[in-house]
Amino acid sequence: MTMWVPARFGFIVLTASALVVGCADNTASLPPKAAGTGGAAGRAVDGGGVSGTGGAGGAGPIGSGGAGGAPTGSGGAAGGAGSDGMLPDGGTPGGDAGGSADGAGGGKPPSKPSGGPFMCTEVIGLLTTGEWYNAGFEDGLGADLGARWQGRFAHYGYVMEYAKPDSYAWSPTAVGGVNNVTLTAPCTQGGAAPDRIVYQAWSWELTTEEAWVTNLEAALVTIRSKRPSVRRIDLMTIVRCPMNGWCHPDKPPLGPNTDHNATKQDCHVPEFVDSAFAKVAANHPELVTVAPKFEAHACAANIDGIHLGGANRPVAADIATYYKTMP
Repeated sequence: MTMWVPARFGFIVLTASALVVGCADNTASLPPKAAGTGGAAGRAVDGGGVSGTGGAGGAGPIGSGGAGGAPTGSGGAAGGAGSDGMLPDGGTPGGDAGGSADGAGGGKPPSKPSGGPFMCTEVIGLLTTGEWYNAGFEDGLGADLGARWQGRFAHYGYVMEYAKPDSYAWSPTAVGGVNNVTLTAPCTQGGAAPDRIVYQAWSWELTTEEAWVTNLEAALVTIRSKRPSVRRIDLMTIVRCPMNGWCHPDKPPLGPNTDHNATKQDCHVPEFVDSAFAKVAANHPELVTVAPKFEAHACAANIDGIHLGGANRPVAADIATYYKTMP
C-alpha cells in the first residue's frame, strides 16, 4: 500500500514497509515506534516445535523473527513474520520469519534397527550353531544372498566367552583342539566389517533373568567393539526342542556345572531367558532385535546335549527362509 501525504515543501510517500521522504520536512514528527521484537522460540510439543510469533513493526532495527522449534523430534514450524508498522511517522517492517527446526526426527535416534539390505552378515555362536549353519543354511539362502554371509563358531563359546575381548572365541583365525573355533569362508564383500550380526547366545549356567541381562549386555559391548561397522544385531537363543519341550527324559534344569556336561544339557529354553533377551533388545532399540524362536522338527535320534545330527537340515532351511525375507 502507498500513501501520499502533503507536506509543507514537498511530499511524503509511505508504504507498508518503509518511509520515503521526497524533500526536506521541517515540521515536527512523532517519536518513532519501537523496534519490532523477535518472535518467541518454538515450544517443544511431542519432540517438535510450534511456530514462533513474529515481532511487531516499528522504527529502528528490523525485529528478528521467531526462533525455530526445538531440534529434537519432528521439526517445529518456522516462526511467523512480524506485522508491519503502520503509523504515519513510519514504522519499519516486523521481524522476519523464524527459522524452522531440524527436519523430521531431527536429532532423535531411530526407533528400530536397520532393516537392510546388508552387505555382510556374520553369524556368531556355539559349535552347535555351526552345525545347522553348515547343514545347508547358505544354500537355502541362494547363491547371491549366501555369498553375503559368514560364520564364527566356538566350542564352549558361551555368552560369557563372547563378552571377553581377549577370548579364544574372537580368534582371527581358526583354532583347533577342544576349545576350537571354526570360521566359514568370508562374505564376498565386507567380510572384515560386517554390518549385521546374528548372535546365537547361550549358557546353561545362567539361571536368572538378571544374570542373562548382565551377560548379554557385556557380550554386546564386546561385539560392538570388535565389529564397529555393525548396524543391526539379532539375538538368537539355541534351537529349541519341538514345541519348546524336552528331549532328555530326565528334563535337566539350568544350573552350575552344566556348560561342559552334555548329559545335563537340553534344548528347552526357560521363559526367563526369553524375557532377558527382550529386555536387552529394548535397551538398544536402534540396534538390537530378537530373532524368531526356531525349533527342531524332532529330537535327535541319539540324545547328545543339543547336537541335532540329521535334524539340523530342516532347521537350517527354516532359518534361511526367514532371512531370505530380510536380506
